[in-house]
Amino acid sequence: MVRQFNWRVKRSAQGVSAIALLCAVPFNAAFAQDAAPAAASQPSTNAMENLIRLLVKQGTITPQNGQALLEQAQSEAARAAALNPPPLTAQTATADNPLPPAPPAPPGVVRVPYVPESVRRQIAEQVKAEVMGQAKSEGWAAPSNAAPDWTRRITLSGDIRVRSQSELQSRLNDTTVIDAARLGASSSPINVTDLNNLPLLDTTRDRINRLRLRARIGLTAEISPAVKVGFQIATGDDNSPISTNQKLAGGFAKRDLWLDKAYLELKPKDWIKLSFGRFQNPFRSTEILFDDDLRFDGVAAEVKADRFMPKGLTLAVRGGAFPLESSSSTTLDKFTDSPVFNLSGEKRISPSRWLFSGQIEAGYTMNNGVEIRGAAGYHDFHNLQGRLSSACEFSGITVPLAGADPAECSTDATRALFPRKGNTLFYLRDLTVSALETIGIRAERQYLGMTYKYRVLDLNASVTVPISDSISATISGNYLNNLAFKRSDECLLRSDGINFRGALTNVEASGDPASANFGNPCAGGGTLHSGNTGWLGSLVVGHAKPRKWGEWRAMAGYRYLETDAVPDAFPDSDFHLGGTNTKGYTIGATFGVMEGVALGTRWMSANEVSGSPLSIDVLQVDLSAEF
Repeated sequence: MVRQFNWRVKRSAQGVSAIALLCAVPFNAAFAQDAAPAAASQPSTNAMENLIRLLVKQGTITPQNGQALLEQAQSEAARAAALNPPPLTAQTATADNPLPPAPPAPPGVVRVPYVPESVRRQIAEQVKAEVMGQAKSEGWAAPSNAAPDWTRRITLSGDIRVRSQSELQSRLNDTTVIDAARLGASSSPINVTDLNNLPLLDTTRDRINRLRLRARIGLTAEISPAVKVGFQIATGDDNSPISTNQKLAGGFAKRDLWLDKAYLELKPKDWIKLSFGRFQNPFRSTEILFDDDLRFDGVAAEVKADRFMPKGLTLAVRGGAFPLESSSSTTLDKFTDSPVFNLSGEKRISPSRWLFSGQIEAGYTMNNGVEIRGAAGYHDFHNLQGRLSSACEFSGITVPLAGADPAECSTDATRALFPRKGNTLFYLRDLTVSALETIGIRAERQYLGMTYKYRVLDLNASVTVPISDSISATISGNYLNNLAFKRSDECLLRSDGINFRGALTNVEASGDPASANFGNPCAGGGTLHSGNTGWLGSLVVGHAKPRKWGEWRAMAGYRYLETDAVPDAFPDSDFHLGGTNTKGYTIGATFGVMEGVALGTRWMSANEVSGSPLSIDVLQVDLSAEF
């Protein structure tokens, strides 16, 4: 009895020792079965399971103890696995437990991720299916629905801008500033016998929140890679060359549309461009010479020599001829010293007026993206200067005593084109009075012509520095000089050898108001304020053209433009409300508010350079959209 007990104790101790030794062996939870089914099952590949089944079968341990040993072994195996996890692989990695980053490649070694062929085929088929589905839904992949080939060579574009403009004028402004634009637009001469009859500018009244609209739509068509045509129509209050703004007033009346562009462009080589018709300004210039809305009529050519220059250098040469007014040689009603008796004839002086321009531009782009550009141009406004007429005899009374006044004087056709304000203008007609006149009031009917010639040297340069991929800063400058400006053109002689009355504008009268020479700078009755230079400097920072949310552009600039540096018909129509004899600063900003839409504002503060005081500040707020 004692012997049997000792054998059993010895057998139990051996079993426990074996179980303790095997507890460190990991096994799967699939073996967590109760002891009875485990004992009855077939031999397993797991040693622990087989051992427990044998111990239960031999009666060494009870089924309940065997089940407890299995659960304890599984718990210890799970804890050991957590303390010593197996290495991650591409198959076992998850988003919460990703593979660690690969060590950096040695110098000169490029790692290329391996994509199995099956995966590549699957990606290609998926992309193809998506593209074809979109193509069919939009109709551009269906041959029966495909657009004609010519439609792909046509581009339609346009823009609409709504502007609120406020004009603030000083109460100290001169109230006798001649409205040269109205005089120039008149088709009949103005009676200047009484200066009170002259149209004057309203220079002291503010105009707040005047709404204006600009709408433009254009089309370009590529006939071939070397031939392109285009046209554009635009709004406008009148046929002024420098503004397409339309006032939003007038009792809801309909608005006019004007032909803004119509051109033919030829490119026989990729470095040669020829333009014919009415087109965009072909020259590099600023708004103190040409307004941004100004279009050129005529012929222009551009030759680029970039292909022949070292890397980073550019060179372009431009030139053009642009008619301003055609000539006429129609014979007049006979003008003579005594036209009443028609003793002899004389022809109209009406020379053709042209703009002949040339420019050379060079640029250099550095490796860091900094761009430097400069240009030198010469613009000859040929025959723009007015001419004093031959003696032009008018009966000069309300009811002529003999015969009728002539229809015109010999140089009426040389009057100023689209004058604004600033240029020095003079009376064109050398009027005389019939010897038959003994009673009545003289009525001097005059046109105005430009006192000086205009041959303008235009020098401009800019430096652009990139700040980021889409933002840059540009500093630019422009200098103008009217090389044809001569003081000797100011005082002309009448047919009787007496000093002509001379300039009407830019004159500061002095002396006795009752004197016949009062207001005549050529006879000591006043001082003529004129000049022939101008310059501009500006800084622009931001996106080139904000048209998306988050894009922006800010600018600031200062300009100085003397009276006769350039013809006053063509500079910026907004600053100082157009013209020359102006100086001051501009600040502004533009913000993209949504796709294709921008909100902008500008403040322009301007004063006169010389002569009578004329201070005008302009605030503009623009909402514009383009496509």
